[in-house]
Amino acid sequence: MKKKAANNRTVNGWQSGRFDSRIQLQYGASLPESKRVSGHVPVFGSNGRVGLHTESLVKGPGIIVGRKGTIGAITWSDEDFWPIDTTYYVESDPSLDLRWLFYKLQTLALDKMNTASGTPGLNREEVYRLQIEIPPLPEQEKVAEILGSVDEEIQKTDEIIATTEKLKRGLLQKFFKKKKGWHIGRFDNLMVLQRGFDLPTHKRERGVFPLVSSNGITDTHKEAKVKGPGVITGRSGTIGKVFYVERDFWPLNTTLYVKEFYNNDPMFVYYFLQNFKLERFYSGTGVPTLNRNDVHSKIVAFPSDKSSQRKIASILQSVDEKILVNKKLKVKLDFLKKGLMKDLLSGKVRTI
Repeated sequence: MKKKAANNRTVNGWQSGRFDSRIQLQYGASLPESKRVSGHVPVFGSNGRVGLHTESLVKGPGIIVGRKGTIGAITWSDEDFWPIDTTYYVESDPSLDLRWLFYKLQTLALDKMNTASGTPGLNREEVYRLQIEIPPLPEQEKVAEILGSVDEEIQKTDEIIATTEKLKRGLLQKFFKKKKGWHIGRFDNLMVLQRGFDLPTHKRERGVFPLVSSNGITDTHKEAKVKGPGVITGRSGTIGKVFYVERDFWPLNTTLYVKEFYNNDPMFVYYFLQNFKLERFYSGTGVPTLNRNDVHSKIVAFPSDKSSQRKIASILQSVDEKILVNKKLKVKLDFLKKGLMKDLLSGKVRTI
């Protein structure tokens, strides 16, 4: 990236014209799931890949655009593919780098161009009226190369996160499988769950103490109700998520918090609850609800010596730390990509 463009309506050296002067959106073809034969050809719907088939409709690489349902979603395929009838696929002239076009389409807000009164729909005639600015082919290729390199890093990071989360799931199953010498007893021999406390929005005052809902920390308050460290899970609304809070906190009435640890390690209890899958106990015909009494009576097994508990918790903490580091990296990469797309695809920053 070398120089910034002047604030002209048309970037120096770029051509401006109607969308359909160089790009066409072609209809995908129906392929019901019942007629698909499992193979190696990806099948794409309006929001990405929906299956596999033995035959392709379009030569890859290619771009798929959501037409019905999830309109304007842009998907890339490296290989030959079959776009179903809820999609368009893109045809363009040789003056356009297809990978550059993939990124450019993402900036056109096609998802905001709904023209249907029922199921959302994207009318290609409306898209064709759009004016787009197109840089020379060498600049397109350079922009696509830069954005592609960021996408590669994002993909690598996603893969690390997925692999590490899979490792964690395996470790949870391994560590919490009943072992010789473990204590066997009721759930409430290990911990006691207690309903959180009501705190209407108009009574909340920003402070240093976390407010914890069934979805995690949602705000702060000037006062705490429970001494930290604490373990909290959802009682109403979102069931099954488990949260660990190091400092004093206020658990809202949509939660259950661990009132009594019985001298068990809090971090061990946190991971124990993650593996326990509390969502299987939810009840209620409307808003999902977790009744602590249904959980307290269950028979569980756990190591009673704190050193074993801490060893298990320490290993799982190290895995969680790796996941967190990579999730933070993913946020930074997404932010970097967003900024580069804004600058490079508008001509604000030139690459040649």
